[in-house]
Formats: sequence, structure tokens, C-alpha cells
Amino acid sequence: MLQQNLTTKRRILFIFGTRPEAIKLCPVVNHLRSRPEFDVQVCVTAQHRALLDKVLAAFEVVPDFDLDIMLPNQTLSQSTSRILAALEPVLKTSSPDMVLVQGDTTTTFCGGLAAFYQRIPVGHVEAGLRTWDLWQPFPEEMNRVLTTRLTALHFAATDWAAENLYREGIPDKIVGVTGNSGIDAVLYVRDRLAEGKLSGPEWPQLDPSKKLVVVTAHRRESFGKALSGSVPRSPASRNATTCRSFTRCIQTRTCRRPSASTSRAEERGAAGAFGIRAVCGPDAAGLDPGDRLRWSAGRGAVLG
Repeated sequence: MLQQNLTTKRRILFIFGTRPEAIKLCPVVNHLRSRPEFDVQVCVTAQHRALLDKVLAAFEVVPDFDLDIMLPNQTLSQSTSRILAALEPVLKTSSPDMVLVQGDTTTTFCGGLAAFYQRIPVGHVEAGLRTWDLWQPFPEEMNRVLTTRLTALHFAATDWAAENLYREGIPDKIVGVTGNSGIDAVLYVRDRLAEGKLSGPEWPQLDPSKKLVVVTAHRRESFGKALSGSVPRSPASRNATTCRSFTRCIQTRTCRRPSASTSRAEERGAAGAFGIRAVCGPDAAGLDPGDRLRWSAGRGAVLG
């Protein structure tokens, strides 16, 4: 019996659907695939379609299951119900020993809930983030709070996140402080760029001799007044006096580019008042991982 336990691979099913999840989980996927004791499978909901596919390509991760649930203008209720229904047969087919989810998206919560319904243990990567306001960010704060209650193993990125879990009564024996796998993603892309295995377009609009601040904003509450106030509150933006750049990501719920008038209004509010030049505007949403690293590596700060 002992020998059988030592030789039987444990099947881990990753469930994710957005670009941020993919960036954080693809390094973990590739690491576990290098370990002989694990049988790794990947299921993507494609909550973000094109944005997700670019990250998968950069990390050379090919999903075993692709639910492709993205529809124009779908509501949270619609996407939640469709993800849950689509995950049920995947879990029955895969029959994993554990499901791993990341962060606080609708896919995160649905993955955890679907696994719970099948009595499959859940591991939550980047667990313990909290604002203590269920409406900020919406619905992500509620997603991560609920996912915590469904989770068997909590992988917190920082001691602060772990403390949040302890405050909520999560036993310390099922909480691990792992660091942020996003750093592993940056290092992976850096190395791939250096090896010539990953490339992105150059940005002639940027002056390489000047400091660069990259601001990304994609959550619902980041637009309008909240976005206008994000830059002046940042010490980095006040110190990078020579050159600043402002970018914004597509709000993916709409499945379309924001209007030119909206983009200009937000640039005036958040960027214009502080001398920040929008070098990409809405097009920044399509940046490959290599593009983002080229912008940020050793040249300033990234705010998001």
C-alpha cells in the first residue's frame, strides 16, 4: 500500500479564465508539470478570450479543456451559471485529486464551488486578499471571501494575507505563505526575452532616457472618478518627473473598445492634470506579456 501511494501520480486540475489568472498560474502549471509525482491538467473558461490566449501562448500552456464561455455583454449571473454548468462534466471527466484556482474572479469562485459540489479539495493561490468592503472591488471581494470558505489549502502571497485568513478563523496548518507567483511570471518572460524566444513590438513613443510609470486599470470601479484619483495618490507618479505614461485596459465585460470620448475624458482627469502622456490608450489592453515587461523592467514603476 505504501509503495502504491508513492508511485501513484496525483492529478491537479487548474481552472482559470482571465489574463491575470493565467499570468499567476502558468508558472505554477509548468512547475508542477516538471514534477513526476503530479499529473497536471488545465481547464480554461475563457472569461477573457483573446487576452487569455496570448498568455497561454507565451507560457506554452495548452489547455486540456476549453469552455469558451465568453459572450458579448453577458451579465455576472449569466457567466456564473454558464461556468458552473460547464465545469460539472469537466470535473467528472478529469476526476482530479485537487482543483487549483487563483485570485478573485468569477471563474475563481465558480471553480471552487463546482469542485466543492463534487467533494474535490480546492487550493486557492493568492488567498487572503481583503479590502473588508464587499462592494470594493465588486464582485471580486465577495468572490475571494466565498472562495476562502470553499478552500482546503490556502496559498497566501504575503504574511499580511495569511493574517487576514487567521482573523477569519482559518487554521494556520492549512495556510502557506508562498510569495507571489506573478514574480515567477516576470522572471520567466525576462528569461525568454533574453533568449530570443519571446518578442514584442517596440514602442518608439517612449523616451528610453526618462522614467516611466505604467498604470493599468481594468476593474469596474477603476473608471471615472476613481481612475482620476489614482495617479496623484501614488508617490511613484510624483517622483517620476521626467516622463510618464498612462495606459488603460479594456473593461472586458463589454467585449468592445471604449469610446474615444470616454478615453479622452479619463486621460484629462487622471493624466492631463499631472502631465501624463497617453502613449497607447485603449490599445494597451492587447499588450503581450513581453510588451509589459519591456515597459516595466528597470525603468520606473508599474501601478495596477
